[in-house]
Amino acid sequence: MGSIVFYESSFQYNESSKPDRYVPGLSDGCRPENDFIISKRNNGSVLSKYSDDIWILWPYATTPKKPSPLIFSDMCEEIKTDIKWLMFILIYLVNTGRSNTLSPGSLTLYMTVLKRLSAFSNMNNTTPCEVLGSSILLKKFVVSVEDKCAILRLLAPLLAQLFLLGTKATGIYSINKNIIDEIRQLYRHNHPIVRQHAVIPPRIFSHLLTQYWRIIDMVDAHQDNLTKFIKKCNSSNSYARSRKTQYLLGLRYGKYDAFFKDAVAEHGLVEFFRYFNVKGLAKLTSFLTQLQHVCKELIHAYSGMRDSEARSLKIDCLRVEKNQHGATVHLLGETSKLIGQRKTTAWVTSDEIIKAVKVAKGIALVVAYCKGFKIKLMPLFVSVSYLSFNVSLPNIEDGININCNFSKKCNQATQLIDLMPLKILDTDLQHLEKIDPLRTWREEPEFQIG
Repeated sequence: MGSIVFYESSFQYNESSKPDRYVPGLSDGCRPENDFIISKRNNGSVLSKYSDDIWILWPYATTPKKPSPLIFSDMCEEIKTDIKWLMFILIYLVNTGRSNTLSPGSLTLYMTVLKRLSAFSNMNNTTPCEVLGSSILLKKFVVSVEDKCAILRLLAPLLAQLFLLGTKATGIYSINKNIIDEIRQLYRHNHPIVRQHAVIPPRIFSHLLTQYWRIIDMVDAHQDNLTKFIKKCNSSNSYARSRKTQYLLGLRYGKYDAFFKDAVAEHGLVEFFRYFNVKGLAKLTSFLTQLQHVCKELIHAYSGMRDSEARSLKIDCLRVEKNQHGATVHLLGETSKLIGQRKTTAWVTSDEIIKAVKVAKGIALVVAYCKGFKIKLMPLFVSVSYLSFNVSLPNIEDGININCNFSKKCNQATQLIDLMPLKILDTDLQHLEKIDPLRTWREEPEFQIG
């Protein structure tokens, strides 16, 4: 009697969040039942089933940033069944990457390809699986897409995996390898030249760090008063609010709470807030976000962490080990760089970074105090939107959110500093030319003097 073939989800999970096991059955490309569990929360409760039009995968993320959900609701039923099956194949049957898995973040990228495929199928009165199994339809699809480079980069490996799995496993007729090679060649033809990220010239880098440390020193000197101010603003919905806000709350002349200006004076923060142009509670929220950016930039500079690794830091990430030569400072975080899955590791850094971590920790602690969060669960760069003087509060059902602004290209730390010393000079270009003399730095628009 033969043994039963089954597949486990490729996601990284604990026992509580483990999804269902997939047993293909006897027929080719046997698809799961509607009640098949795709994802669970860390407490074991069900997040998404196969029949759902939204698959939520954040418990299996390999970085602290929560991946976008996979949304199928904008497709007609026949096309939706194919797209769900293709996504299921990527989760359960495909072996790829360093850890032979695709992360939820990678799956959201594949979803962009499948969305295009679903739209093309709908316009051509066919189905996604029929397109993937037909060289004529596939070529027509490739011609129809505008951003060919982005689509082809993911389409080629998807087709290769379907080819390797075969029709028996997927129920999808696989096109021949020559067509896959043609798509790879087309991708290489359309792929733009990507230049290595430029080294920051030392003059600019030095100015940048000097200004960041000046900010950290100022905040460190005022952090106790700043913390007391935030706690009092959080405990009262009228303290430090405008006359109009307090009036709408039912307060009247002679009964008004301290307005923002007076509340700031009570806490000895007048000059501090004036320097950073903090003129109200809304601006205070922006300032705290900018301050987190400053701390994170310094951590990058003094540890070499990647973005996702700095996001992973917890409030107790700092470790200082005394030895005969002084002290060794480590930052404990998580990385997925080496094996494709989150793994705890440590970065050696300078003792100078202790003050920056202290400032970021101070912000996290005051958020924990105001929301009643457990300290050991706190991210170092928690979202300051949790403070009650913000208009909209983030949902805390699915864990404690980090600063969502880290996902944006804009570096908010630079809003607190003087940018004039950071403008490119001829000496900076000379430095870049010494590093890479074959690159025409002066012809690239982003490296012009000034």
